Amino acid sequence: MHAGSRRGYALSMVSAKGVVARVVRLLLDDGGQGLVEYALILATVSLVAIAALNLFGHKANNTLLNAASNLN
Repeated sequence: MHAGSRRGYALSMVSAKGVVARVVRLLLDDGGQGLVEYALILATVSLVAIAALNLFGHKANNTLLNAASNLN
């Protein structure tokens, strides 16, 4: 039975077999997999960038300040 054809039935009229079938379909659906992978990549790149700034930020700042003072 198509999900759209059950609109008028009460929740108690939906069979347990149909509910299990829908849950299995949702678990096997990989439509959102790409979005999750991109989110994990973005989070990893962000963490690496934050760590790099914490480790090398002061050195980079000093180098830029020295270059700016030598231009004057």
